Amino acid sequence: TTSYSNSLKTAESVLKKNPSVQIVIDLHRDAPVVSAEGSREITTVKIGDVLYSRLMFVVGTDKTFSHPDWKENYAFAQLLNNRLEQQYPGISRGIDLRSERFNQHVSKKALLIEVGSHGNTMEESLISAKVLAKVLAEVIDES
Repeated sequence: TTSYSNSLKTAESVLKKNPSVQIVIDLHRDAPVVSAEGSREITTVKIGDVLYSRLMFVVGTDKTFSHPDWKENYAFAQLLNNRLEQQYPGISRGIDLRSERFNQHVSKKALLIEVGSHGNTMEESLISAKVLAKVLAEVIDES
């Protein structure tokens, strides 16, 4: 129940010490259903001969708490999501807009990203994390 208040303190501390940081990513693994096997069906994709953990972007809005820049976070999620889907069709589970803000008010490019689920292997999730990092680096280089 205190995970987001604790992570907010960490994020604010990091941003205060490093004011040049522009992108904040909170990585999670999802549990879309209780069973690992059921989750795996939702969060795994085979592209070519490789199994990947599917990625999902969670973007908080301003419905519950003040978050005036949430649309910028949403636009950033759309950019990453579209690029991922261009290069790795099916790797994304899309963008989930939520009423909570998930500490995303700390930056105009703050995202919560779900990498697979409790049904995925570490290898599948690491492969997906590398793909995410590659695409993120491309987007940053183009900015």
